[in-house]
Amino acid sequence: MAEHEERTMKRRSRGAWRLVAALSLAFGGLVLPAAPANAGGSCSFGCSETHNISPYGVLAGRDWCTDSICPGSQTMSIYTGGKTPQNEDWDGFRVDAGWCYTVQWWVYGLPAEDLVHYDQRGRGSRWIQVHNYETAVVIRQSTGACL
Repeated sequence: MAEHEERTMKRRSRGAWRLVAALSLAFGGLVLPAAPANAGGSCSFGCSETHNISPYGVLAGRDWCTDSICPGSQTMSIYTGGKTPQNEDWDGFRVDAGWCYTVQWWVYGLPAEDLVHYDQRGRGSRWIQVHNYETAVVIRQSTGACL
């Protein structure tokens, strides 16, 4: 994983924990984060979702294993303006080989951070995990500049 992506993944995690802490204080009780996406297809505190507003299709995968979508898992193409089905747990999306995807992450319905770039130019494809409480919005895809 590239250094920039590692930093942004850590920021995304910190942002989620800050939100949980703020909600806990606001509502006077303990609010625990949802468990990571799992291969069972169920979800709590909201299902993981992937939206696509880029001009190209995005491949989403149903069940997450250790570091990728599980072999043989159901996949679906998300065309421009589409998203994974509501109230279904879709645990990741694939960044295609040779492409750079720009993604806006949302955690519990709030924007989590600045845009994240997943740069697979000159590399093979890679699956990106989307946790139960997260929404990934693919904004751009490019084989040229990674903006």
